[in-house]
Amino acid sequence: MEIIEIELMMMRSWPALEEKTYDGWIMRFSEGYTKRANSINPMYESYFDLEEKYEYCRKLYEEKKLSMIFKIMEGDNFEEVDRFLENKGLPKRELVIIKEIDIEEINYEVEKINISWGFDKKWFDFFSLENKLSFKEEKILKKILDKNIDNNIYFSKEIKGEIVACGMAVVEEARIGIFNIFVKENKRKKGYATEIIKGILVEARKINIRKGYLQVINNNEHAIKLYKKMGFREKYRTWYRY
Repeated sequence: MEIIEIELMMMRSWPALEEKTYDGWIMRFSEGYTKRANSINPMYESYFDLEEKYEYCRKLYEEKKLSMIFKIMEGDNFEEVDRFLENKGLPKRELVIIKEIDIEEINYEVEKINISWGFDKKWFDFFSLENKLSFKEEKILKKILDKNIDNNIYFSKEIKGEIVACGMAVVEEARIGIFNIFVKENKRKKGYATEIIKGILVEARKINIRKGYLQVINNNEHAIKLYKKMGFREKYRTWYRY
């Protein structure tokens, strides 16, 4: 199933510090930094009793002092688990839309942006400062980025030597994932996010990547309009339960 392939690709693109598979569920642990890196992901056919599996996960996350968060994909294969979690009192939260674009179809003129294959400390410092990451969160983020260092590309836009926007891309096979698009608060609505995304897609085309994908929360109307204008199409949806 292509949806599962993309989800697995996103897991590798944003790797957890630790993973454990239990009867078709992939459990991810990263000391609480981001939901996607600390979630339980039902991925494959299961055989154990759902109540038993739920209790196993609850104890494991409790031992690690982490909240138990489930990430669910749309589709018939996941309806039983989703209903079970709903009956356990875990509401559906944060509907996420995964969008895809055919890079061969793009034809952009790109403004000057900085591109760095491998770790970029200036990018990291900007992202950490503007997102108000704690010292602990910075350490975890650095560990996550280092786990996939050969496939990461960092993009930033500078005005008079100051970074005003950034983004990150992860290359795998014939796809490129787009992550962490961020624009400094007092520099928004000036088209910088568009410039970063265009830069990512143009760079991907140079290395013969065929498709790009990204995630967006369904209530982020501004971003959804932007991605639609740029040619991204909805691929599928996921959500969290906790």
